[in-house]
Amino acid sequence: MQLLNHSSTTSSPTIKKAGAKLHMVWVKKIDASQREYLTAVWTTQD
Repeated sequence: MQLLNHSSTTSSPTIKKAGAKLHMVWVKKIDASQREYLTAVWTTQD
């Protein structure tokens, strides 16, 4: 299982200015080799 880190999004100044909260969502994906892996996706919600 491969884990991709998108921690760089947390330091985005535009998100901090907007005062939005970050919610991490785990998405299950399948690559070209038909292997399943989870990736973390950051979404902004008011």
